[in-house]
Amino acid sequence: RNSDGFTIRLPNLHVDSAISLEEIDKKLKSLERCQSLEEVQRLYEMGDYDQVVKLLRPTLSLGAIGRTKPLEFVASIPERPAQLLLLQDSLLKQKDYRQCLECSEVALNEAIQQMNNVSSSSSKEEWVSTVTQLLTGIDFSLSSDNTI
Repeated sequence: RNSDGFTIRLPNLHVDSAISLEEIDKKLKSLERCQSLEEVQRLYEMGDYDQVVKLLRPTLSLGAIGRTKPLEFVASIPERPAQLLLLQDSLLKQKDYRQCLECSEVALNEAIQQMNNVSSSSSKEEWVSTVTQLLTGIDFSLSSDNTI
């Protein structure tokens, strides 16, 4: 028992060896986010790029501009690389190259920070791939709009 309530320790497990209300809450939120990512992917596959942008753009850290969630929390979720790439690709499909460049710059900064902070090689590879794809999208935006 700790100050927050009960914690059950399972010494035979390497992963999730302690079960607490906080851990259960984290798992539930993760499950909700996965369902949310599936919804965003469904909208993307249906071609509703405007809705994808509306859902994902607020998750970017834009400095003083209306940040609702701490960057550390948003960036630490496993589906974050997919979110960043769906946002960029939706803006490219809308041919909104200026907004794509702005969002991609913020996303690239976040992806590089995550790439440098993760310890597991599989996570690092995923972030390296994300950085590469974001750079490709930035290059496409710059070459598609001469006014940027």
